[in-house]
Amino acid sequence: MLYKYRGNSEYTDKIFTEQKVWLSNAKGLNDPFECTIQEIAEEYINEQVKVMKEMHLMGFIQSIKLSHDPSKTVVLKKIKKALDLDEKHTILQKAYLKHSKIKITNPIDTFKNFDKQLQNVGIFSLSEDPLNELMWAHYGENSYGIAIGFSESADKALGNCEKCLKVNYADELPKFDSNGFLVETKVYSNGRNSQKIALNDPTFIKAITTKSKSWEYEKEWRYIEENAGTYPLPGKISEIIFGLRIENEMISKYRKLVKTLPNSNEIKFFNVEKVKNSNKLGLKELTN
Repeated sequence: MLYKYRGNSEYTDKIFTEQKVWLSNAKGLNDPFECTIQEIAEEYINEQVKVMKEMHLMGFIQSIKLSHDPSKTVVLKKIKKALDLDEKHTILQKAYLKHSKIKITNPIDTFKNFDKQLQNVGIFSLSEDPLNELMWAHYGENSYGIAIGFSESADKALGNCEKCLKVNYADELPKFDSNGFLVETKVYSNGRNSQKIALNDPTFIKAITTKSKSWEYEKEWRYIEENAGTYPLPGKISEIIFGLRIENEMISKYRKLVKTLPNSNEIKFFNVEKVKNSNKLGLKELTN
């Protein structure tokens, strides 16, 4: 069972009335250090960019041998005078755009696009723990809200190991997978192509699921989709937990909303209570 802490709002109500959830993008996440591929794979990316630029230049030199185009010879002389690889590649880009109307992309843009793609991934955060005081304070409207328990099943997103990911907590950047990236390429009729990193790429997953140890108390899992937006419930709603301070009016409201669900008779209700003679929280099942 995974839990979504919620305050009382129309957006919480829509989870029941529309049976859908909103997946936020990376900008909506609470850890400012999340989600950067270029940091994790910096050395690999720099090496790949170097290789790709060198290949562009070698291809151009080979084309001179085949075409004997005077304008290309002039460009080659400029390239030879350039001080470094970046300058040589910039000269090549400008020449192709001027003489052939062809735009040679800068290889680094491919990897920047990976990070843009990462920033657009839709994320729905859940927790293993329905009794964490900080979670109730931060996400459950100071214990005036609810926690929705979603059960995992093979036919739902939470039962898909590629879409339901456990967060790893570490203060170091995750290790880059030395095998490179899993890339999906799309070729268009005009000859251009676009590349995107596969959603199940190991480095992509590490970027999505690594947070600093400051957040370890959250015991977070993430349901992800390629883009932010509204999606069907990722699992069957099986439990509703009422916060320690929730008002009776809100309890009645959410009981009524639960009745709109197709599995309403199977859903269990709990109250959060203080455990006697301790500062711990416990659950008490409501039978009616």
